[in-house]
Amino acid sequence: MISPLLCGVCGGNAKQISVKFMFGALYEAERKHGTVGLGLLKEQLSSIWNREEVKDTKRTNIVKPPPSIYYLDGGLQRLIHALDINNESQGIHTNLNTQCTELHFHEKGNGARIVFSNGKQLECSHVISALPAHKLSSLFGVKSQHSKLSQLLISIPMVSIATVNLSYDDPKVMGPYKGFGVLSSPIEKLSLLGIIFNNYIYGHSDRVDLTVMMGGYGFNEHFVKNSKCLSEEKPCNGYRTINRNNKKPK
Repeated sequence: MISPLLCGVCGGNAKQISVKFMFGALYEAERKHGTVGLGLLKEQLSSIWNREEVKDTKRTNIVKPPPSIYYLDGGLQRLIHALDINNESQGIHTNLNTQCTELHFHEKGNGARIVFSNGKQLECSHVISALPAHKLSSLFGVKSQHSKLSQLLISIPMVSIATVNLSYDDPKVMGPYKGFGVLSSPIEKLSLLGIIFNNYIYGHSDRVDLTVMMGGYGFNEHFVKNSKCLSEEKPCNGYRTINRNNKKPK
């Protein structure tokens, strides 16, 4: 039960991923009560009992918790555009299609200097990186100053995940199947990691949208060795993404 969850979330080998880090509640349930199932049952019963006590003592109106998943009509790009417009109104400029090639930290924590691919440089008080660990490691201008950090970043393993987005015009194509999606067990030895049922998550009833995730820890075996499955696009920062949109799959 745990392996498909680990593989679906991280795409990595379940035997190499820390359950304690990924699913702390499951780890604590087994540690306290001996088994995961018994531990979760006891924790659930305890939670229900505590809620009943709160009802009896406070008699307050119960506020429905907010949803755990949000979406935007038109996709997340609308959020990016809104942020960009807001930044521009405050005089904050966004450099598009520009790579960071070097990162130099000043002594005594006095900020850093960034060198861009267009030759421009930027002095910063703080740097927030969203790059893959190995890519960030390659940016340090003076390797000797950050050798330990560089080695640590390089040691973080990474996997590639291929995604295929499917859209069906027939809302009945899924039949009775509903829910968040499905996950594949590693013992099946499939290239499939999992499928997300986007239409059920976001409340769409006029069509069926699926996101299929493949590869991960088995990317080399299922995709690299089978060159026909790979697109001609070059990998970006260590990731290789395959996107195909099929309006009416046969």
